[in-house]
Amino acid sequence: MRNGILVYISGPITPKNGRTLEQNVAAGVEIYRTLLLLHGVPAILPHFNCLLPDRGEFLDYDRWMEYDYRLLDRCTHIFMMPGWEQSAGARAELAYAERIGLPQFWPARPPFDIDFPL
Repeated sequence: MRNGILVYISGPITPKNGRTLEQNVAAGVEIYRTLLLLHGVPAILPHFNCLLPDRGEFLDYDRWMEYDYRLLDRCTHIFMMPGWEQSAGARAELAYAERIGLPQFWPARPPFDIDFPL
């Protein structure tokens, strides 16, 4: 396991553009697994919050975003999932990451053969 690195995985969660919540979560989990199992990189995947049965009642959108920003504050990198451009939350997370100076990277292609500039 790599030390000194924590990657925030940002991408669409909300169902739209013909994709379901389950498809978006599955795509995030695949990236999470790739980072962890193939590269030994610890990561944060906000999609896991979808496991909360009352997530919409638990926190409203603005509070979830504030929560995500606090997670980003603790990360060393941000990874933008395919389709991030269609997600208002992912765009906001990227803008925040840029403000705090987090290095960014995007996958070249599945299965996400990632070359970390570390």
